[in-house]
Amino acid sequence: MPAFAGTERPASSATAPPRRPRLRARSRRPLRAHRPGAMRRSTPSNTRGAPWRRRRPQGDVMTHLIVPGPGGSTAPKRSRWRQAMLSLLLTGSLLPAAEAAFTARETFNDRGDITMVGNTLLTCQGGSCASEQAGAVAGGNANRTMVYVNVDPGAGFTNSSSANLTLPAGAEVLSAGLYWGGRAAPSNAARGTLHLRVPGATDYQDVVARPVDINTFTTQGSSDARPYTAFADVTQLVRSAGSGDYFAGGLTAVSGNGSSLGHYGGWSLIVVYRDENEPYRRLMVFDGKLDNNDGVVSDNITASIDVTGLRTPASASFTTYMGALVWEGDNDIAGDAFRLNGQTLTDAQNPATNFWNSSISRLGTRLSAKNPDYVNQMAIDIDYVDASGILANNATQANLSFSTSGDAYFPHAVTFATELFEPNLVSSLTKTYSNASGGSQVVFGDEIVYEIAFSNTGTDGATGVAVRDPLPAGTELVPGSLEVVSNVGGAPTGGQTDASGDDLADYDAAGRAVSFRVGSGATGSAGGLIVPGEAARVRFKVRVTDPQLANQSIGNTASVSYSEQTNPGPDPRGGTATVETSPVTSRIDAVDDPYATPVISSAGNANLGSVFANDRLNDQVVDASRVTASLVGTLPTGIGFDPATGVVSVAPGTNPGPYSFVYRICEQASPANCDDATVSLTVQASEIVANDDSNPVPVISSQGNPSVVNLYGNDSLNGGAVNTGNVVLSVTPPAGITVDPATGAVNVAPGTPPGAYSFPYTLCEVGDPDNCDSATVSFVVEAAVISAGDDTYGPVTSETTQVVGNVFGNDSVGGGTPATPGVTLTATPPAGITLDPGTGNVTVAAGTDPGTYTFDYRICETQDPDNCATATVKVEVRDTRADLSLAKSSSSNALLPGDEVSYSIRVDNAGPERSRNAVVSDVLPSGLTYVSASPACTYVLASRTVRCTVSDLASGGSESFTVTTRLAGSFASQSLTNVATVSAENDPNPGNNSGSAQTPVIVDPKGAPTLSEWALILLSVLMALGVYGMAGRRPGMPG
Repeated sequence: MPAFAGTERPASSATAPPRRPRLRARSRRPLRAHRPGAMRRSTPSNTRGAPWRRRRPQGDVMTHLIVPGPGGSTAPKRSRWRQAMLSLLLTGSLLPAAEAAFTARETFNDRGDITMVGNTLLTCQGGSCASEQAGAVAGGNANRTMVYVNVDPGAGFTNSSSANLTLPAGAEVLSAGLYWGGRAAPSNAARGTLHLRVPGATDYQDVVARPVDINTFTTQGSSDARPYTAFADVTQLVRSAGSGDYFAGGLTAVSGNGSSLGHYGGWSLIVVYRDENEPYRRLMVFDGKLDNNDGVVSDNITASIDVTGLRTPASASFTTYMGALVWEGDNDIAGDAFRLNGQTLTDAQNPATNFWNSSISRLGTRLSAKNPDYVNQMAIDIDYVDASGILANNATQANLSFSTSGDAYFPHAVTFATELFEPNLVSSLTKTYSNASGGSQVVFGDEIVYEIAFSNTGTDGATGVAVRDPLPAGTELVPGSLEVVSNVGGAPTGGQTDASGDDLADYDAAGRAVSFRVGSGATGSAGGLIVPGEAARVRFKVRVTDPQLANQSIGNTASVSYSEQTNPGPDPRGGTATVETSPVTSRIDAVDDPYATPVISSAGNANLGSVFANDRLNDQVVDASRVTASLVGTLPTGIGFDPATGVVSVAPGTNPGPYSFVYRICEQASPANCDDATVSLTVQASEIVANDDSNPVPVISSQGNPSVVNLYGNDSLNGGAVNTGNVVLSVTPPAGITVDPATGAVNVAPGTPPGAYSFPYTLCEVGDPDNCDSATVSFVVEAAVISAGDDTYGPVTSETTQVVGNVFGNDSVGGGTPATPGVTLTATPPAGITLDPGTGNVTVAAGTDPGTYTFDYRICETQDPDNCATATVKVEVRDTRADLSLAKSSSSNALLPGDEVSYSIRVDNAGPERSRNAVVSDVLPSGLTYVSASPACTYVLASRTVRCTVSDLASGGSESFTVTTRLAGSFASQSLTNVATVSAENDPNPGNNSGSAQTPVIVDPKGAPTLSEWALILLSVLMALGVYGMAGRRPGMPG
């Protein structure tokens, strides 16, 4: 690119935005770039932790300088360049070196490498274009028509191209960045989006750069077509898609003739990956825009990057690789250089005199797996070169620089990879085991001793050295067994506690894992340093506790973790070692079985118990399916043994005496694993016991008792219950007494004469009739105690027939309440009073005269009619009647039709008791209209009845009511009669319960004026006289 072409104008349209597809839909999912400076972990491998990684900004890692050459400038390639440079120098626009914004985006310390692929999206047209594209002749993009490349027109974009990304088998993507650039108007927001199709996909995804990752070169090109660069993080996309062809398209870039600057456009993928087959390296990616000179490396202006914090291997050769993505490096303009520590880099694709020559290459080989596959990319360089042999052993920093003596270009991204020091505790890591009792064979319940040992066989110190060992399933840590057997010189050794934080080891009970921290400077929370050549060994014990481990091997894996001393990072590396024991041998234990309870000879015992009940296999009760039982010797006569179940039996009739035999159990999974035990038992003759039976509670003669005692209840045969199945009962009870031989119950019949009873009985064993025992039954039969208590009831009323009490309520027979037919009740109550002999209820008949009634009754036992008791019943009957009367009067002696008339009603109680629920009813006769009534009165319109509630009047009490009515104007009778009545619940005499009022009515059959009409006539006359008097008054006369 010719530099400082700020006044040019594009030959074609200002922008060429991507067109929407017309033939098929595409999925657009924006992929946002990661925040600069963010830390990300990659997945750890089998032998190391996640890589040490650092992301921008990292001001302590690199410094970027743009330095003018001696004298500020050298001979330019064109006069236009010299004029522009001179103008900028005179105006002070180009300043000497300063720190730039071109910073490290990714930094890893890991085994791996960096790969760079990409392609152009604009190329030349016409003339010698084809030869230039093929690299046959030199050519560039200045002052010529540039057109879009579009290998996937079906996607609907104006431009597209592809490049093949090839990653080693098993490699893991640590980071991936998508870079693109071209020329467009700075205001065009579409510059921040590029469309990417990953291998295996049919649709493109929208990859969107953050505003901070879009750089504009404001002194280059024209105001509506400035060069720009953009970046977006696509790590997840590339990690998921892996190797294959990547397509990019829809770049926002101007085409046509771009004057002396020229139009261009393209993209690149820069991928950092882990590969265990690669050396341990510092892997770095820098990108951005140089701060000075508007980000342009131009005539004799050097841009440099300092990489610090390195430590290359101390001896032998090692590799160093550098790469860069550069825009506007022209194939036809020489003088570009790429240097490491001042030494110019070159290879077969990138000459030392024109390193940035629009090529795409890797380690001297042109990358042809792309479409289109041009040799000359027309202003795009993606090159990865071998810079080995320049950095010295033990180097701690490096300087990368760009320069040119005739061109001008924009560095966008730089990669750097060089080998580093590396500790190694993994290759020597070993894990061993032994039996704490000696040897390597493990038996259930034994203690296993585990040892982990390692040494540093690497070239760098290992810091933070820690060992972690999760206990195998089915084992438990032996408390106090943690031990640091050996350590680096001067570091602690010996036994360690199980607690955390107090020494170099601990046990995490929740996680079931032991941890050790070794090396110089190790503490209760962090591991120490082990330099090359130093070693450590730790030890602990576990006990085998899970029976399921029998005949199985126990595997255990320990891991060691550490970090590099020289090139430390946040993620530790490490490895694992596994050891497997020989199959665990079961522990079998046959335990002697002394059966203490004697077996009765006549009964025998079909299941005295199983010998397996107290035998153990791996500390668990023996499962008969896992062992084989057999006799050692012979069984005694009458004694049985079932090898399948372990049950010991004794046959009925076996001779009394002690017996024993030996048996053996062997593990079925390991038939040679056996143990013996002895069974011992005693057989004895039967013992029959008959005990005397008595009942201290007397039997009531009249009631009897179906089970006064049970002969069998306290008898026994060989300590067990007796019944008709094992004994024969012989008994002769006295009269009135029976014995049930099936149950042993002694029954006393009702009516058995009172007295003391006693009789013997004998029990003999069914299996041995001569084996007998006798006992005596005794009890007492007595007459029942009968008691009748006096009863008093009342005062009660005789308004209705009612039961007033029950005479049995306080009577008793034999301590219980009497009931028929157990007793007979007799009595002669007075008239109006009845006593029910069946229930004992006393009833007062309705209408019984008031007074006090007394009579006797008698109760006798039905079974013993001479056993009787007598009591007295007293009943008081009270008169509870009221006697209400009603009187009624009218307020008027005579009525005219239309007059209002009031009635006074008085209710009196002449009875001995208070009235209850009394009501006055006044049915208005025809011609009367209801006006009001009080107190406690209501009017029922439908029945024309006034109802007034009467208070409960005491004897001699009274209450008055007023009912107001109006006589109809059309009333034609000469008298008016109004009748009222009163009723109550307890007034049996209705003869005086009504009262009436009769009032005369003045009626003129000829139509003479009514009193009202006479009043109106009189009023008219008086008014006339008043008017006349006023008319005859003279003025001045007194009025």
